[in-house]
Amino acid sequence: MSAIVPDYIREAIQSLPPLPASVQQLLTLSREPEVDFRQIVKVIESDQTLTVRTLRAANSAFYGASRQIQTVQQATVLLGRDAIVNLALSISVMNLERSLGDSWARHAANFWRHSIATGTAARWIARYVEGADAEEAFVAGLVHDIGKLVLLTHHGELYGDMLVSAQDAPLHEYEQEQLGIKHTAVGEALCIHWNLPENITDAVAAHHDKQRQAAGSLAQIVGYANDMVKLAQLGYSGNRFVSLHDRESHLILQMPDDAQQELLRTLPQKVAESEQIFSQNSAAQEIGQEQAEAKGSVSLEAASEREREALRLALMFNGYRPVGRGVSSGGDGATSVVATLTDKDSTPGAGYGAWRTSHVTADGDFINADELNKWLTTILPA
Repeated sequence: MSAIVPDYIREAIQSLPPLPASVQQLLTLSREPEVDFRQIVKVIESDQTLTVRTLRAANSAFYGASRQIQTVQQATVLLGRDAIVNLALSISVMNLERSLGDSWARHAANFWRHSIATGTAARWIARYVEGADAEEAFVAGLVHDIGKLVLLTHHGELYGDMLVSAQDAPLHEYEQEQLGIKHTAVGEALCIHWNLPENITDAVAAHHDKQRQAAGSLAQIVGYANDMVKLAQLGYSGNRFVSLHDRESHLILQMPDDAQQELLRTLPQKVAESEQIFSQNSAAQEIGQEQAEAKGSVSLEAASEREREALRLALMFNGYRPVGRGVSSGGDGATSVVATLTDKDSTPGAGYGAWRTSHVTADGDFINADELNKWLTTILPA
């Protein structure tokens, strides 16, 4: 069920530029049960900028084409109708997002990196979730925080100040308290205004609401990817907190060990490839962080399974191999234990039990990922 959106937000949304006519046509065609791919080719070729960027993307490592693609028709045949429509949608939405985000209150590049990284991680995870569409997952991840840009466009410095001050609670809860509406509801309203596919709209609306995330749904995939990207420190969009998930919603644990390890090891590289495609120019952007080299193993003993998985991912993104009871961590890495991470204050070690009291929310639903990574850097050997 859609949230009630105040009139001033609806007016702000209606004042935004529409999706390009070519993309609107593609979305209309994609909803038809049977459509000649030549119609899709014709629509893309009617937009010169879209044609150039579609071909550039189709020939990138991101799509892994087995041979050089020279025409939109070849791209459509090789990648498929749905993939090419989602690619065109991603390119166009990214252009519109950038026009909205010129006034982003923090470093704008970090916002785009977070959005692209979430889409990239969601695309990878979706490949291992039955019934999920990987390209649709990428679009949903790309636009999941677009409501923040609308709030910033309307509220200006007020929302900018909120981004700075929301340090002790998840941003979406702080938004509800201060503004009476969350960025998820605003993003949902914008998706409806743009007539985006229902699955993508639902994912934007529910990526922070686990009660609305059916198992294997696009909303669950995007929500999990969003949290993973925060633990990996890839970009920043104003929210330091990640959800603590029950074991059945740890989507990465549903992957084969080799796929799980590859995602954790190469996510920064994959994000850099995505940035190259969706940036305004063809030059690759600096990723700012490469996957850390193996630094040794950390004995991880946390009673809470939900916290243990967040700690496991944070450690792996920082180059450590977590080991211990109930910890799943395949792959290569040093075998000597360099530290013990425990939530039992009486046990000598890293003192996680003391740290968590001020960095895990009282209800145990969220952990401050930013402070977690800072703390790990302080207490673990480089």
